Amino acid sequence: MERVYTVTDYYDGPRAGVADFEGKPHYYESQFSDIDDEYEDTYLLSPISEDTFKLALEAWEIWERWSKKYHKGEVKIDSHPALPSDTVRMNELRELLGTIMVIDQARCIKANARFTVDEHRKKAFQQPFAMLVEWERL
Repeated sequence: MERVYTVTDYYDGPRAGVADFEGKPHYYESQFSDIDDEYEDTYLLSPISEDTFKLALEAWEIWERWSKKYHKGEVKIDSHPALPSDTVRMNELRELLGTIMVIDQARCIKANARFTVDEHRKKAFQQPFAMLVEWERL
């Protein structure tokens, strides 16, 4: 099992984000079947640089701060995905990550995924999206 660092898109399970693949951070993105009109358990993965990884973690930390306040009823959904004090930085990060965290079609890896909750990390660090993933290279 490998660590999932971020879940930036979620629909019936993680659809995009950053997770380790063979011990190194990769951007993952699930494939959508136009024929079945639903997401598949097949993902494309592309390695990311250390700098991109740090930016992705910064954006995730901003979202986690917002999520904790939201679930306590301290902020409303219309402030999603960042607290007012983090909005400017989150917008900068989203714009930047949107251009550099993409699937490299020439070098990507195709794999099936099985995501599970990391109960230890969830309890120890009180992270609602503490997850692990098992990849099966295709």
